[in-house]
Amino acid sequence: MKVKVILQHPPWTVCAAESRNMPSIISSRDKWKRKAMERGRLNKNLTRQLARSRSSQVESLGREKLLADECDGLREDLRRERLQKPVVSDLTTMIFSVMLVVDARISFRAVPRVLSCTRFQGWILHFSSTINWVCRVGLASLRYIKSPQESWIALIDMTLDIAYRKALVVLRLPLSVYLKREGSITLADVSCAGIIVRDSWKSEDVAEALQGLLNDEPHLKAIMKDGGYDLARGVRLWKDSAKRKDVVVISDISHEASNALKQDFKDKNSFQNLTRKLKNNATKIYQSRLAFLAPPKLLPKGRFMGISRLGRWLEKIKGLLGGAGLAEKGSLAFELRRLLGGMGELSYIASELCKRSLILAEIMDILKTKGLNQLSFQEAMKKIETLPKRTATRRRIEQWLRRHIQIQCRLGIGQTPLPISTDIIESLFGTFKSFIARNSKAEFNHLILAMPALCGPQSEERIRHQLALVSQRELELWKKSEIGKTGKMKRLDFLSQTGPLTPEQKWDQFKSG
Repeated sequence: MKVKVILQHPPWTVCAAESRNMPSIISSRDKWKRKAMERGRLNKNLTRQLARSRSSQVESLGREKLLADECDGLREDLRRERLQKPVVSDLTTMIFSVMLVVDARISFRAVPRVLSCTRFQGWILHFSSTINWVCRVGLASLRYIKSPQESWIALIDMTLDIAYRKALVVLRLPLSVYLKREGSITLADVSCAGIIVRDSWKSEDVAEALQGLLNDEPHLKAIMKDGGYDLARGVRLWKDSAKRKDVVVISDISHEASNALKQDFKDKNSFQNLTRKLKNNATKIYQSRLAFLAPPKLLPKGRFMGISRLGRWLEKIKGLLGGAGLAEKGSLAFELRRLLGGMGELSYIASELCKRSLILAEIMDILKTKGLNQLSFQEAMKKIETLPKRTATRRRIEQWLRRHIQIQCRLGIGQTPLPISTDIIESLFGTFKSFIARNSKAEFNHLILAMPALCGPQSEERIRHQLALVSQRELELWKKSEIGKTGKMKRLDFLSQTGPLTPEQKWDQFKSG
């Protein structure tokens, strides 16, 4: 029998070993306690976050349910509103689009945007459709609006060159326009008698065009025009060929006033020095804090047409420059004198230009607002007496007034005022330019029909009637016969040609038609 002998350490040796391992045990215990406390805190935080998330989730679900119920209610209200609103027809959309262009003067591209912003309950169209509708209204106005059954005046003028073509426009203006309303003439008072587009216009071309437009007009009493030579000779040729000696010719007062001022000031060195100094000093003013006091811009062509704006500016600036003597440094007068240096020696010509242009502006204001009859004639003559004697301005305007008051008496219209300004046709040209200038390459095309559409009183019934009179096919036929190939069409045809032809051969083929 074997006896297992277990050797045991003496008790003092065990205590000694435990005493040696005690620091590591304590350190291990502390680490475990820290880890346990961290896990406890982490679990506690996670538990809190989970509780908060569950609470917010419940709130979100409740809010989502409320929003869903609110959306359902709004959808139901919208459905009921749509059921209550009448369905907008395509014709109403067409009429409303045309009125936005004709009355509000917005661009064709802006019409769909305006309709979408206003939540229009109808068909949101493409802008090219608006162009076609406006042109159909203009073509109907050109073809089917008859001349008034009363005495009327023809206003004729030619547009500026757009690309390489020009248009002759003839408007009808009833003589009774000043009896029906007060104030200056508007586009609602006139109607379009004809528009003809050509590459160039000579006097014979003008006479031929007037022969086709005005020969069968028994109520035509006068033709009003500006001072252009081609128009003047063309009207004379038409009167001789048509044997219409009863039709008198009225000259525009604005062109006559500008020509009178031009005769007085154009050849004077002091006036040339004045305009030169203003042009040179304008750059300094534009680049200073006083840019808002810059002089009005005067174009080389038609400079004297807007000379009254320069006169008003000179009158106001003269008061700001102050009198004789030095100006206080840093004052407004000091800054203006620094920017407008050398104006003192030109004070006489500036004051004369200011005085005459302002008197002419007052005369034109009276005649354009009231027309020409005995009362307005006497009122204008009183203004003319304030002009210096022996000047072309006074002599020409006085002669113009006496000649046209005789025309007013010769027409046998009593005290009915005689229209004497072509401003309305210039206004029509300006509105048309705002339409055509939005094109990348401006040229005459079917948009010329926007001019007749802008004339006359506009109403929903009138536009509906005109849209029914002219179809899209008739518009296309008119474009082919009157406008022909536009520059854009020619460019596309020329550049799309393929084959062995050289550019020179293509050009020869293009010239031959």
